[in-house]
Amino acid sequence: MAQGKICSKLNELQEAGVKRQGFSKKSDREKISCEVKSIFTHPTRYFALMRAKEIMEKYESVYPKFTQKLEDALACFSFPQVHRKKIRTTNNLERFNEKIRRRTK
Repeated sequence: MAQGKICSKLNELQEAGVKRQGFSKKSDREKISCEVKSIFTHPTRYFALMRAKEIMEKYESVYPKFTQKLEDALACFSFPQVHRKKIRTTNNLERFNEKIRRRTK
């Protein structure tokens, strides 16, 4: 249940990054998206980072921008698992900005 929501959110973020910034060919996007999901669905930091390393080695020569952005996205694994979702998603930030807009009108 919660894992499905995480996967869908990661898919949206990853696809948005790929589409807007041109990190990959259109034909490779679905494959890359599935591989990125596999990183963030691992329950432990060790296995997630191992999977990320495999993916970065695979795509480093073809898509260097993608691998740089993926490294940045892995920063959430330096925090405890209970805090990762809040760090990785932008829901709290968007809600905070919405409150500011509403109160300043």
